[in-house]
Amino acid sequence: MTDDALTPYCNEMRTLFGIITGLLAMIMVPIGWALYQAGQLRRKNTITIVMQTLTATIILMLLWFGLGFSLVQSPVSNFGLIGDFTFSIFMKTYNQCSMNGIPIHVFAMKEGTMSLLFSFIILGSLQERLFTIPSMVYVVLLNLFIYYPITHWLRSPNGFLHVWLHSYDFGGSLTVHGVSGLVCSAVAVVFFPSRSDVSIRSQISHRVKASNIPIFTLGGTLLLIGLVLVNMNAIYSFGFDSFKDKKIVVLTLPMVTSVFSMFSSAAIWGLVYRVTLKRYSLIAMMRGAIVGVIACSSFASFTHIDYAIALSMTISAISVICHSLFNRIPFFDDATRSVSVHGVSGLLSYIIATMVRAISSTHILNESITLFDMMLHLSSLFIIIAYSLLVTFFISAFFRMFVKPWPKDNQIYHGSAGFDKLESIEENAYNLQDECDTDTESEYESYDASIYESVDDQELDGTPYKTDV
Repeated sequence: MTDDALTPYCNEMRTLFGIITGLLAMIMVPIGWALYQAGQLRRKNTITIVMQTLTATIILMLLWFGLGFSLVQSPVSNFGLIGDFTFSIFMKTYNQCSMNGIPIHVFAMKEGTMSLLFSFIILGSLQERLFTIPSMVYVVLLNLFIYYPITHWLRSPNGFLHVWLHSYDFGGSLTVHGVSGLVCSAVAVVFFPSRSDVSIRSQISHRVKASNIPIFTLGGTLLLIGLVLVNMNAIYSFGFDSFKDKKIVVLTLPMVTSVFSMFSSAAIWGLVYRVTLKRYSLIAMMRGAIVGVIACSSFASFTHIDYAIALSMTISAISVICHSLFNRIPFFDDATRSVSVHGVSGLLSYIIATMVRAISSTHILNESITLFDMMLHLSSLFIIIAYSLLVTFFISAFFRMFVKPWPKDNQIYHGSAGFDKLESIEENAYNLQDECDTDTESEYESYDASIYESVDDQELDGTPYKTDV
């Protein structure tokens, strides 16, 4: 948002565009994420993740409009660290001005969708780790102590990183995806630090497959539409006066760029999995499509489309390599690997967007930044990463007591009957896969899901095998 973003008037066309895209994004992102996560988790967790997502939406939106938006975008800043209550929904100033030509409550709705995305990504990594109520409290605390301060530093004209280092996170790639990916990685480390927990979690996470491909596909599609709308809303972060005389291009550029990046990234992920695993993977292609939209989130609004697509494809290729590397980390389950890749894509998107602004031939902004400013922008990454990890480890240490119980090490390993039973189940699953006449992901997953669900009803050395609330 530019320094002169606060204005006493509203532009009717900008307001209409902001209402339509903001409202659709706010509807599709929660529903899409709930179904997307529910399709990836085990069947018994489907209702849990949907309930947690919808409950978190209500709580976080009340918190955002009542407190969060004012702390992030208030024109009055406390030493550049956090805002005050000027723009709280309970204050009269909330309805007396506008930002970048749209009413302030419409701007708050657009920014609130990013807050939801940050929270949902973290909530997805908490599945089968924390119980429901501690998960809600945990996400609220991370919003208060991580998302709101960092967003104020980078996306408010009065934030100290914006004032001192001239840093700015245009599409939310750093504050939403980059920071949430760092938090999820820290969550995996803090909640499963011991050697026995790591070994057990590693064995279980490799057995848990996507339980419902149709729900996963439907949720992923809705989520993709919501992310594209979020990218289209990023133009309000600049102010239309920041662009060259290409106002119509500004409205359509992020949509076209996001769609092309989505399909190209899905193709890259699908091709890589076809070459490495000798089969097509619908799950991989859907995750690749989401990574593609995230990859261009920072520069989709102001970069020429040919450069933007090439850059997003590069980020997608790097992300699929990182996903393969994350598979080797034992305490990263499937959900954590997925959101950690989102974090990698968000960080790379922020870095590339900063570099693009230094090259005038690649963007449609009125001004380019100098190389010195570019280095200042990138130096803010060290502050963001250090602060995010420090606060996450501090908050997570308290919530360690609420981690879901898992079987003890001696109940599964050291030649126990329970371990032999799990090994036989895995062997049967692989045999069924070898007998399949098709190599599509959906049939593999249906075989896996039917086999692995039987684990819930079996006993390991007399102790029921439980992983759900």
